[in-house]
Amino acid sequence: GFVNQSFVIRIQNNIMQEKSLSIREIIVEEKPPVNKHCINCALVPDTQCLFLFLNLLALLPIHLWPLTLILPRKPAIPDEVAASLPTVAVRMPSHPVAAALLRACKLPIAAPSANRSGKPSPTTAHHVLVDMDGRIPLILDGGSCDVGVESTVLDVTSGAPCILRPGGITKDMLESVLGHVDVAGSVLRPLQKGEKALSPGMRYKHYSPDGQVTLVEGAEADVVAAMAKLAAHADAQGHRACVMCFTEHMDALKDCHPHDIGSRDNASEVAHRLF
Repeated sequence: GFVNQSFVIRIQNNIMQEKSLSIREIIVEEKPPVNKHCINCALVPDTQCLFLFLNLLALLPIHLWPLTLILPRKPAIPDEVAASLPTVAVRMPSHPVAAALLRACKLPIAAPSANRSGKPSPTTAHHVLVDMDGRIPLILDGGSCDVGVESTVLDVTSGAPCILRPGGITKDMLESVLGHVDVAGSVLRPLQKGEKALSPGMRYKHYSPDGQVTLVEGAEADVVAAMAKLAAHADAQGHRACVMCFTEHMDALKDCHPHDIGSRDNASEVAHRLF
């Protein structure tokens, strides 16, 4: 499993080992068998026999990796990796430890994130240990994640590139290189009944912590007041509660066990601290 573009752990699945991959992933991480597995490659040439890789994407600047690309699948990819779909997800991790492992293996590796299905994505080796202790033989620690949130999933199989899952690489960043980029409708609203999720992380109960989480939205002053009221109510009920808030609200919420997720003016910092 790969930990949000930072370091690598446990099962190294040669993408050709179909039965081993499907059985071990479901047992270790309890991943639904309908989930597509992302194939991690060290270099663009590694993908040429596996995907119909577009020359344009091979020229993406390094600051746009890691980026998960949805590409047309070639017959060499087992059904278990692609969930029997005609496309496959591929990315090249930017972390030197992940890249070194892939180069040493000399094979692409099919691996999801290093968390049990439905649990929050880990951003440190300690997070992996807490979630996966007793299920895995080792953890290869490359330090804390640089980004934190999941990789952006970009479909390039037809027409304009389309974002299927938002992540650390933004629409504006992509459009600075690729021109117009679409955003799938399912990104901007909840899935409708019977609608098929276009990407892992956009279906089922996903990235869910063990505790109850309440999202507070509205005008800034109203949000701060509501968070303070909710925290006080939780304390009165005998629950352990804290608030996740912007740096600018730490003083106003100092009695609510606040956790600073960064400045409201720095989206990258908030994304890094959120998980």
